[in-house]
Amino acid sequence: MAIIHHYMAAAKMLLTATLALSGAQAAAIQKRASSGYNDFDCKPSAAHPRPVILIHGTACTSVSWIALYPKLVKEGYCVFAPDYGQYTIPFIGGTGPINESAVQVGKFAEKVLRATGATQADFVGHSQGGLIARYWSLFLGGEGKIGATVGIAATTHGTTLSGFTTLLHETGTDKAARPVTDLIVPSLAQQSEYLDFYDKLNAKGDSLPNVRQFNIATRTDLVVTPTENAFQYDNPDTVNVILQDLCPADLSGHAALLISPVVHRWVMNQLDPSNAKDIDCRGSLILPV
Repeated sequence: MAIIHHYMAAAKMLLTATLALSGAQAAAIQKRASSGYNDFDCKPSAAHPRPVILIHGTACTSVSWIALYPKLVKEGYCVFAPDYGQYTIPFIGGTGPINESAVQVGKFAEKVLRATGATQADFVGHSQGGLIARYWSLFLGGEGKIGATVGIAATTHGTTLSGFTTLLHETGTDKAARPVTDLIVPSLAQQSEYLDFYDKLNAKGDSLPNVRQFNIATRTDLVVTPTENAFQYDNPDTVNVILQDLCPADLSGHAALLISPVVHRWVMNQLDPSNAKDIDCRGSLILPV
C-alpha cells in the first residue's frame, strides 16, 4: 500500500502543479486585452528581428507567461502567446491531442509571421509547449520558420510522472486507461514515455536541423521525470542545462520555473546571446512545485 500512496501523492503533485494557476487564468483571459503581448501591430527591431512565441503547457493558458512576457517586451521583443488545446474544460488549454494543438499553434505562428513581416520566430515552450514547435516544423509545414527553441522542463522524451506511468505500464493498465484519458485529457496520455506518441515525434531524432536549441530542467521536477527527459541529445550544439547547476539554491519545481527570475534571465540570454547578462542567484526561489 505504501507504494500506491507514493504514486497517488505524485499524481496529486502533478494536478496541483498543472492546475495551480487555472482559476486566475480563466478570469484573466476573460478580461485581458493585449497587455503588451499579442500586439499584431508590433514590428520587430533590428536588434530582435524574430518575434517570440510563448507556448504554455498542459492544463494551462497563455497567462502562464505573466511573469516572463513583460520582461521580453521591455527588452524590445514582439511577444506573442496563443491559447491552444482547449478540449473538455472551458478556459483550460493544452488538454487536447498534441497533434491537433500543433495545428492551432502553427496557424497562430503563421499569423504572427504575416503580421510582423518576419520569416522566422523563436519559440519558448513550457512542458508540453516545448514539443509544439518541433511538431509543427516536422509535420505541419513549419520547417525553416523557426530560428530558436527554448524548452523549459519540456516533455521532449515523455515522462514517468514520478513513476506513476511506470506503475501503470508495468501493471498493464496504461493502455486500458487510455479511453478515459483520451476522453478528458488526451495530451496527458500522449506524454507518457511508454506510449506511442514519441515514436513518431522522435523517429528522425529529437532535434531540428538549422535551429538553435536550448533546454533547462530542474532536479525538483515531479512532473517531467526523469529530469533528463527534458533534453535533446541528437544535435551536439544543443544546450542542455540543469537549473541547480546555475544556482544550487534555486529549488523551483515544474510550475515554479515559470516565475523564477533565474530561469527568465537564462531564457533571455539564449534568445539574445550578444546581450547576455550574468545570472544573479539572489533571484532563486525555494518553491519545489
